[in-house]
Amino acid sequence: MPTFIPAQPRLSAIVRPDASGELTISGTSRPLIAADTARLRAGIIARCAAIGRQVGRPVRLTVVDVDATYQLGIHPDAFVQILNPDGTVDDASDDKRAIGDSPCRHCSKPQSLEYNFCTLCGTKAPHDVEAAPASLSGASRGRTAQ
Repeated sequence: MPTFIPAQPRLSAIVRPDASGELTISGTSRPLIAADTARLRAGIIARCAAIGRQVGRPVRLTVVDVDATYQLGIHPDAFVQILNPDGTVDDASDDKRAIGDSPCRHCSKPQSLEYNFCTLCGTKAPHDVEAAPASLSGASRGRTAQ
């Protein structure tokens, strides 16, 4: 039986070819940057899965990617499905629930996107791709030091 995924919280993402992007959560945009687009996408999925854990259900994500625009259902365990036109996702048996992984941002060892900490080095949010605030960037520090 299909599962309906509510449109709230409103989540949308932009993925650019230069591995930068944005994640907008209920109207608040956060700049993103990663080593490559695969890590950027992984970071977006991990963050949306964390939101799913907070609300206790799958969340809906609209993505404007390099080649297409699509809607996803992202489950709290980071399982990702294409959203049906009616806002539902099809049920998937446990043996078909493939969860992706990506290198930890600290130790670079592959970690499942479902974890909010690295099981090897303990880093919190190992897939975080949010860009540092402008006040912490090198360019900003350089201007302040002058």
